[in-house]
Amino acid sequence: MKIYPPRPQRLLRPLEANLPRALAPVPQLPNVRVGGLSLPVIVTVLGSLAGLTLMIVYAETGPLLPLVGALVVAASGLWGLGLAWTARARATRGRNLKRERYLDYLANLRLSLAKSGAEARTIANLIHPEPGLLPQMIADPTRLWERRPSDSDFLQVRIGQGTTLWSPLVADTDPDPAQGFDPVLMAEAAEAIRTAGLVDAMPICLDLGLGSGEIALIGPREATENLARALVAQLACFHSPADVGIVVVGEQAPAWPGLDRLPHYQTPSVNDLMSLLTREVSTRPPHAAKGLGWLPHLVIIVDEHGRSAQPFPKADLGATELGITVIHLIDHPLDGPSEQAAVVTVDANHQIGFEPVGEPAQAGQADLVSTGFFEALTRSLAPYSLEEAHGL
Repeated sequence: MKIYPPRPQRLLRPLEANLPRALAPVPQLPNVRVGGLSLPVIVTVLGSLAGLTLMIVYAETGPLLPLVGALVVAASGLWGLGLAWTARARATRGRNLKRERYLDYLANLRLSLAKSGAEARTIANLIHPEPGLLPQMIADPTRLWERRPSDSDFLQVRIGQGTTLWSPLVADTDPDPAQGFDPVLMAEAAEAIRTAGLVDAMPICLDLGLGSGEIALIGPREATENLARALVAQLACFHSPADVGIVVVGEQAPAWPGLDRLPHYQTPSVNDLMSLLTREVSTRPPHAAKGLGWLPHLVIIVDEHGRSAQPFPKADLGATELGITVIHLIDHPLDGPSEQAAVVTVDANHQIGFEPVGEPAQAGQADLVSTGFFEALTRSLAPYSLEEAHGL
């Protein structure tokens, strides 16, 4: 019996990217006078000259006035030293006060970023749950196939979990590059820029709808197949078959049990990737030009272990414009396609490295979906159909 799931209005909205946050500039050190006469120097010089004058002019009149002159010289020197010490102490107190206030600012900023990061992590893990929670998403009618093409997270799939930059800090412009800065505060500000915006245990997501449309998934066969199953599970759970089609070419049957049960699965009429792509490339532009409606975005996973990736066929439109994403499972980076929207590496310990073009690299722990769990998931989705469904 087929189940026709309604698609109610989405309740859990996508998590929008956090905008960069400006970091207040580091307080600059006070200007240091080079040359010129300060008040302590002038007072000391004038007092000393007056005392010396008394000592020289009245040297023969008796010991009293020369003694007074000597006392004036000594007093002038002590007064000048006192003024200099007071000015230096005032400057030190001012610098220490600025340092304490700026360090307090950095501490409060870290607390604020940590709080917003924790909130973002909670929401992100709700939107992109770990694979073990996908059966609950399928059973929830408000979550099953919730992502529409108009959503910002459409075609975004979780591939793992790790530390990501959520709230980037940007240093404010330098008001006067020629003036010095407190080295302690400079080091603290640099550390805040590097680490304050990082959030651990965040989902690492791969956007299948950006760039050239070709993605390289590099690593041992078992590891890449495991990650590819996680990717397909995310696609099938959160995207409707009306919006996304899934094709696996050259698959090893034991690695994809129950794949043909998925309502998204499209059985290719050919087993060769180039023939399949050539057919799709020749079919999709006329549909797009004639405005014949939305064509499902086609995600093609091709097992190319042991050989180089086949290139995307030449076309007037790119893969992204055609609504096609090709994920190449390969052994080595040199086997990948010439143009790649992203590169995902996974090792035998299921540690991933993610390098989207034009964005910072990420690293973390890959999501694992065993063949048994994948088959159980396909059985859960098998009864669902879009035929006569409402709200599409």
